[in-house]
Amino acid sequence: MKLTDQELEKLLEDTDSFYDCPTEEDKQKMRDAYRKVEEETNQQIAEAGSITKWYESGRGRRMEEDKLLEREVMGIYFRQTYSGFGQNSDEDVNFITKNKFIVFVDEDTKNNGYDSDKEKVKQLELNYPYILKTMNVGRSSSTLELEEFPGQSFNTVNFKFAVKNDKTTNRTVQPNTNS
Repeated sequence: MKLTDQELEKLLEDTDSFYDCPTEEDKQKMRDAYRKVEEETNQQIAEAGSITKWYESGRGRRMEEDKLLEREVMGIYFRQTYSGFGQNSDEDVNFITKNKFIVFVDEDTKNNGYDSDKEKVKQLELNYPYILKTMNVGRSSSTLELEEFPGQSFNTVNFKFAVKNDKTTNRTVQPNTNS
């Protein structure tokens, strides 16, 4: 199934990130990104034989470990930032307070975001494990602060996440530096 251009425009206009795009070029990048995902999803559905079989396979919902961790950490910080959008459990609070999280910029993430975001991360070393100090997760944009760069905020889209020392599972996760 492919959305018409008008349907796509309506869908994107209802998102904060599209509304906040400063230029028409940035809006076009979002349209192109959606069309790419749409094409990949339609290909997966065709390979599965039906939408139901595709959905039941879980293929469209799989995420890499760093994306799952990023979603979990950002969700906790979001709930801390916005009261009324859920509460953090004791387990969530322990997860954030008892662990150090590393974030790193790699070849895939260094060009994400606006030009100012790309420029800002040029000062950072690729694949270097920086320590996450804090994060502010908003509805349409999110920033983080690194222990190594106090007082400076960076756009979260330029980073991948890993747990430096997960004391609850005794697991150490390091970024893949084989870029």
